[in-house]
Amino acid sequence: MKGLENFLNQDEILSHIYRYELDREEGRIFIDVHEILFPQKNKFIATPTLLHSSRDSKYIGTGNSIEEALRDCLKKIKGIPFDKIISRKDDMEE
Repeated sequence: MKGLENFLNQDEILSHIYRYELDREEGRIFIDVHEILFPQKNKFIATPTLLHSSRDSKYIGTGNSIEEALRDCLKKIKGIPFDKIISRKDDMEE
C-alpha cells in the first residue's frame, strides 16, 4: 500500500472495509469497520449502516483494532432501536 497517499487529495481518506451484520427481532443492520490507510488518525472506525442511509455520529465506534472499534460501536448501540441509530433516506426527505 506504500505510495497510495500520493493519489489522494488533501482531505480524502482511504480505508479498507470489513462488514459485520447484526440481526435483531426488529430487523438487521450492518456495521462497517473501516481500517484507515491514509491518513491515520484512528486506525479503525466502526459505523452502523444501512444501504441508502445516514448515521448519527454518536454511534460510531473507534479503536486501534477491528475488535476495539466494533466493541465500541456495539456498546454505543446496545438497546437502542435501529430507527434511532440510522435514518433511512426516505425518512430524511419528509
